[in-house]
Amino acid sequence: MYCEKNPNNEYLRLLVDKFWKFNQSAANLEPLYIHPDGSTDVIVRENANGETSLFACGVMSRTRKVAIEKGDSFWGIRFKPGMASLCLGIPINEITDDLIELNLISKNLSRLLHNELIKGLSFRGLEESIFEALFNNFDSFDSFYLKAKQIRMIGSITFGNLSKVAEEVNSSRRTLLREFKTHYGLSFREFSTLNKFIKFKTKIDNGTLLSLSELALECGYYCLLYTSPSPRDGL
Repeated sequence: MYCEKNPNNEYLRLLVDKFWKFNQSAANLEPLYIHPDGSTDVIVRENANGETSLFACGVMSRTRKVAIEKGDSFWGIRFKPGMASLCLGIPINEITDDLIELNLISKNLSRLLHNELIKGLSFRGLEESIFEALFNNFDSFDSFYLKAKQIRMIGSITFGNLSKVAEEVNSSRRTLLREFKTHYGLSFREFSTLNKFIKFKTKIDNGTLLSLSELALECGYYCLLYTSPSPRDGL
């Protein structure tokens, strides 16, 4: 069973897409296929024996298969693209396509979540933990808001407005592209390709009357052959 919740806090709504929970049914132990979505997640995993592990899942460039065991349950914080670095305090491209123990990159958030586990984890506990961890990194709400605004502006670049955005953030084109990868986990070109893939897959999942070739063109592909995040992946 899967459920999710939007953040209540107005500042966290700039940072977090969803808080989520997943319990594995004993009747269904098929592996999960996790598709790239441009996001970074912090995940708490608890097995049937009550043993827990906390880790960060970086931005993925390819579909991953995850083995699930009977009795596994998961809680998660899904950050909006580009925003995880504000809380975790690391360049997000350092954990692209990787699962890493949370304690190795954010001892503070790891400690806060462990405290919530002792009390009994809840959506409210996730929100309180991420809020405290976030503002441990900033002097004020204003400084956080300004940094979040800058990251959103960096994320707005396209092949046509790169120079304009660089000027608006007082940066060179080269520095801007480097900042993009730092916060979004992929290069601008890779992230642009990923967004096309997400749009393509979403339209297929929702049902479409278009042929695959027509759909590929609508999503920005030149050819159906390029409808995956990288040449190693398929739908």
